Amino acid sequence: ALDSPVYEFRRGAIQSLTEMRSGKCVGKMIEVFERDFHQGLREAAFRCLLVQGKPAEPFLIRQLQAADVAVRREALQALARGGSAEALEATGRLFAVETDPTVIQAAFDFLAASGAQAGPHFLGGLKSASEQTRAKSIEGLITLKNKDALDAVSAMFLEEGAESVRAAALAYLRGLGLASEAALLRGLESKNSKVKLASIKVLGEIGSDKPLEKIGRLFREDADREVHARTFEYLKMLGGRAESHLIAALSDGDKEIRREAAHAVGEARSQAAVPRLIDFMAELDPEMRAASEAALARIGPKAIEAVDQAVASGRLKKGA
Repeated sequence: ALDSPVYEFRRGAIQSLTEMRSGKCVGKMIEVFERDFHQGLREAAFRCLLVQGKPAEPFLIRQLQAADVAVRREALQALARGGSAEALEATGRLFAVETDPTVIQAAFDFLAASGAQAGPHFLGGLKSASEQTRAKSIEGLITLKNKDALDAVSAMFLEEGAESVRAAALAYLRGLGLASEAALLRGLESKNSKVKLASIKVLGEIGSDKPLEKIGRLFREDADREVHARTFEYLKMLGGRAESHLIAALSDGDKEIRREAAHAVGEARSQAAVPRLIDFMAELDPEMRAASEAALARIGPKAIEAVDQAVASGRLKKGA
């Protein structure tokens, strides 16, 4: 029927063979796809080859070089169902050079489903000219918890111009915890404000106290409001280790920062903060009085004793 001069017979035969998934027809389907002048028959033959599995794999791998985006994408999706080592290798090569977003995504999906075997391909993808591929490569490395890319991804975080890639690089560094500390410390020196702010945030999240004095100084001296807020967040994350800086924050010009600093020194059970908290108890601002009272209660008996002494000395009115 495939040799019939009647178009409908050939089309029906291809449809039947597709439904049967007959591996014996692969050679003939390739011939139809490559040589038949009927576009409809070529498309039907391609659909048939997509479901043939291993016998059609060499053909599908060749189609990863096709000019037609849809052909590349559908060939990838079919190869992913088989998941052979040869198909994975071909997909990795395509992933590094592909420019179409849908094909990049299809290649990524195949690689991501392949586990650790995809590691070298994701590492290679870091050098791609495509922003999407670089970002997806980092995403894949995060999933694999691959530490081999630390130096390369650190450089991308510090130097990358594409926001999506820098965000992916930051997520990778965050996931490595203190292993990424050196890169984030370099980020504090960056002239790019986004890199500096992100570095401060993640250094706090991973609990790094190496830059404590530097960030404490930035909190006190940098006039930029965003830097001021971000450095304070870092200090809060470090808690008791940042005690002196949190006590300094109790005198900040921003009331919300003062209020949060009171909460932070209370959580840290800072005895050194007690005198300043007692000062707040005498203020007219009800929010600061409430924050101070809660912090003193959290600090414990010695703080309560200091409050009683302040009342007895007249420094604090009873019931304040």
